[in-house]
Amino acid sequence: MVAKLSASATRDAVWLVVDFSLPPQGLAHWRARVIHALMYGFFRIATALPARRQTPPDNLLRAHGFTLERRQEFEWGLIRADVWRRTG
Repeated sequence: MVAKLSASATRDAVWLVVDFSLPPQGLAHWRARVIHALMYGFFRIATALPARRQTPPDNLLRAHGFTLERRQEFEWGLIRADVWRRTG
């Protein structure tokens, strides 16, 4: 998806990514793991979702010429909002 959308984006495109995230350690990490397990379990049953985990888009966006400009986290790091800007 990143490859297809970035191919259509302009040279000065801005890409906003808001998604659930998994903090690296501590209580926030374990809290997020429980919430993720509940969400994925629900959506697996409700929609036949085949995914078992989230794939962070950071490396894919960098590979397609985007640079992270700003990152803000909410709810103990459970939700992350990123602004990526194409740099060339």
